[in-house]
Amino acid sequence: MNINKVFYHSSTNMHEVPDNSVDLIITSPPYFNIKDYTKNGTQDLQHSAQHVEDLGALEKYEDYLLGLLKVWLECYRALKPNGKLCINVPLMPMLKRF
Repeated sequence: MNINKVFYHSSTNMHEVPDNSVDLIITSPPYFNIKDYTKNGTQDLQHSAQHVEDLGALEKYEDYLLGLLKVWLECYRALKPNGKLCINVPLMPMLKRF
């Protein structure tokens, strides 16, 4: 019997997940410098000092991208060869130049 497990934590280090063992990963990474999802379960435009390790709370965009890279590498490691990675991101309007 297969048992499904859901992990609700940072994906930068999924030590409890064996290599090539996951069929599906669904993630919604924090957006850089936009909203804090950690304060009392609500969104806030100010960052929480308690959760400075959160990707969305990083001050430098380069650090944010490096943090996301850690997540994607962990996802790649954990996914089975034909596994799927679903990433929830907002639609960002393109700026038109005339």
